[in-house]
Amino acid sequence: MKKYNVICDLVMVTYDIGPSLSPFVAQVVAEIKKDSKVKHQLTPMGSILEGDWSDVMNLINNLFLKFHHRKLLCLSMVDLKTGDLVPSPRNILRPCHKLPIHHHVQF
Repeated sequence: MKKYNVICDLVMVTYDIGPSLSPFVAQVVAEIKKDSKVKHQLTPMGSILEGDWSDVMNLINNLFLKFHHRKLLCLSMVDLKTGDLVPSPRNILRPCHKLPIHHHVQF
């Protein structure tokens, strides 16, 4: 059976808690940390999840079911790779400052 390694950029927010999302984000991160099968890293705009396809999708499903009673927005971008699941600290911990970012703004 093939293994599917996933890196997922997950954004989960709610619109019914007032001006600050911090309390809700803290609840989501606490739930993510409970899952020992999926590596995670909090970023300024969401969370990066890494692991086997079924483990990552199960985590997202559990998060959605836990918080679905709220006005919930859940966005995810998934990078799927087939092959042996080899834990790679380079994937999830890759320094963001090495990414090529170009700003071209004209007025």
